[in-house]
Amino acid sequence: MTLRTRAELISAADTNLFDNDTRDISPADVRNIIKDMADSGTIPVGTSVEYGGHTAPPGWLLKYGQNVSRTTYAALFAATCKQATVTAPVASPGVINWTAHGHKANDPVSFTTTGTLPTGLTAGTTYYLIATGLATDSFRLSATVGGAAINFTGSTSGVHTGLYAPHGRGDGSTTFGIEDDRGRVTAGRDDMGSTAANRLSGQSGGVDGKTLGAVGGAERHQLVVGELASHVHTESQATYTFLQGGSNSGGTVGSGNTGSAGSDLPHNNVQPTIIKNKIIFTGVY
Repeated sequence: MTLRTRAELISAADTNLFDNDTRDISPADVRNIIKDMADSGTIPVGTSVEYGGHTAPPGWLLKYGQNVSRTTYAALFAATCKQATVTAPVASPGVINWTAHGHKANDPVSFTTTGTLPTGLTAGTTYYLIATGLATDSFRLSATVGGAAINFTGSTSGVHTGLYAPHGRGDGSTTFGIEDDRGRVTAGRDDMGSTAANRLSGQSGGVDGKTLGAVGGAERHQLVVGELASHVHTESQATYTFLQGGSNSGGTVGSGNTGSAGSDLPHNNVQPTIIKNKIIFTGVY
């Protein structure tokens, strides 16, 4: 068996040479051509696709919410996360200075330091950007999505590092999280291109469609009264006759109930679905 060079494999792919070539293709050949495509940018690191196999092919990882090495998968860490030196001066409300951060409101960030963070921030805790005060090189934070701005008090020292890791910060130093696609479908971010399409921006089902990595939705749902369609219950009045002073009298009864039906159980909330694995390209072989 003769192994082809990467250049030969690329040329074969470009000229349909595979149609008439009888030489065997080895797993090493496949890895080489995929690596060349990665090195040339044809397959960007961080690309996610559906996959019919049981195990991920070379250069790819299954996406099940696992933590992986920042060193081994340095290119994937750079593609999916952001890390930079920041400042956090004492101020009310507090402001994080992060040059050209590129973040959006509700994005999660956390911090580490060689010294002391101001009171109001704790190393390793996840905070969320707020829309108020959001600028190209700075932003304010809240402890919860949509919460109030945090004040920075006390004192600060050392070098602070900010981390944006939408799928989890891992152990905070050597690992980071891969998105958890188990049992989930994927939707395009509602404000790609900076303008919201308003198709998934009202946090329907708990999903914030404008935040990368946001999750939500449910397999089953149990209706509450506020979700029922407006309706009227019709009540049948009962007629009665009774004897009073030697003569018959009659009337109607104006109270009662319409009875009840149903089991009050959650209903199926799943669209027609086919199950496949989802993998992400790492560029590591």
